[in-house]
Amino acid sequence: MSTFFKELTSFSDFALFSKDDHYQPVPDDWWVIITDVKGSTQAVREGRYRDVNTLGAATIVAATRAALTRDFPFVFGGDGATLLVPPEYAEEVKARLLGLKALARENFALDLRVGAVLVEELTRAGKPLEVGRFALNSVLAQATIRGAGLIWAEHLIKSEPERYEAQSDRIGEPDLASLSCRWQPIPSQRGQVLALLVQAREGQEAAYDELLTAFAEIFPAGLESLNPAQATERNAYRTTVENLRGERRYHTSAFSLSFIRRALFIVVGNFIIRSRLTAGVRSYVADTASHSDFRKFDETLRMVIDCTEDEIDRVHEVLDGLYRAGKIAYGTHVTSHALMTCFVESLQEGGHMHFLDAQDGGYTAAAVQLKQQLKEEA
Repeated sequence: MSTFFKELTSFSDFALFSKDDHYQPVPDDWWVIITDVKGSTQAVREGRYRDVNTLGAATIVAATRAALTRDFPFVFGGDGATLLVPPEYAEEVKARLLGLKALARENFALDLRVGAVLVEELTRAGKPLEVGRFALNSVLAQATIRGAGLIWAEHLIKSEPERYEAQSDRIGEPDLASLSCRWQPIPSQRGQVLALLVQAREGQEAAYDELLTAFAEIFPAGLESLNPAQATERNAYRTTVENLRGERRYHTSAFSLSFIRRALFIVVGNFIIRSRLTAGVRSYVADTASHSDFRKFDETLRMVIDCTEDEIDRVHEVLDGLYRAGKIAYGTHVTSHALMTCFVESLQEGGHMHFLDAQDGGYTAAAVQLKQQLKEEA
C-alpha cells in the first residue's frame, strides 16, 4: 500500500480541491503524524518566526529522508506539518522525528510536538480521512487532505499527549541535508503579502467554491499570478556566513563530518546560485514558482499570495460575508514579504519543492484569529 498515493489520479486545477471525485480514503493501517512547535505564537512575538518555519519544514524533510521517498502525503502548515505515513515507514519516521524533536530543543530552544494516530482508530470513531493528489506541474504533486479525521487526530494528540505523542524504542538521527533556507525574504511585487486560513463550518463545504468563485472575480489573472515565488529570479540569496550559521543548527556538532560536508557545499553552492553560472541553476531558479506550495488544503484552505491593498480589502469583504453567514471561520495576516524554505534533493525539475509562508508570523499569526472564530462557534 506504500504506492497508494503515487497511484492516485492527479488533478491539475486547484479550484477543484473540494470535489469528491479527487479523493480516496486513506488506508486504515496508515498513520497520521502531526507536528507543531509548542508555543509558536510566543516565539513569533519574540521575532523567531524563521526558526519556527524552519522546524515546520524540517519535519517533512526528516520524514521523507527516513522513507527515502517524497511520494506520501504531507502538507506544510507553517509551524509544523501533517503527514500520512504508510505502515512500513512509520517506525523509522517516528524515530527520526523524535531525533528532530531533540535537536529542536538543543539547538533552537523550541519544543517540537510529534503526535501519531492510526487511521483505523479514526475510522472506528466515524471520522473519515481522505486524500487527493494535486499536480503542481507535470512531474511533481502535493497532497490535499480532507475529512473530520484530521481535526479529530489533532484533538487527540493535543488533549491526550501521554497516549498519542509519538513513541519509538530509539531516537533516530534526522537527515536534514536536503533542507535549505538560503533565500532572503521575498518582497511583495504588488503591494502586500497575505497569509490566509479558511475552514468551512460543518456541512458548509460548498463555501470553498463560493470563495474561489469570488477570487476569480477579484483576481482575473488567476491564482498563479499571485504566487510570491515568482519573484525568486529577482530575489537575493543570503550570504555565505548567514547560511553557514543557519545550517549549523541542523547538526549535532559543528565538527561533525555531515556539517563539514554541508559547509563546503554551501560555500560552493552560494557562489553558483548567486552568479547563476550554469543552465541547471538558471532552470532551477526559474522552476521555483511552479514547485512551490503557495496554496494547499488540509481540511483548512491555506494560501500565501501577493496582492494589491485593494485586492486584500476585497478579499476581507468576501471572508467577512461568509463568516457572518455562518459558513466559514478564517484568519489572515498581512505583511511585506514572503518566506521560502526549500527542500532540494536535486536541481532538476521535480527534484525540489518550496514551502511558502508570510513574514512576521504568517500562518501562525493567522491561526490566532481562526482559532478565536472557531471557539466562538463552540
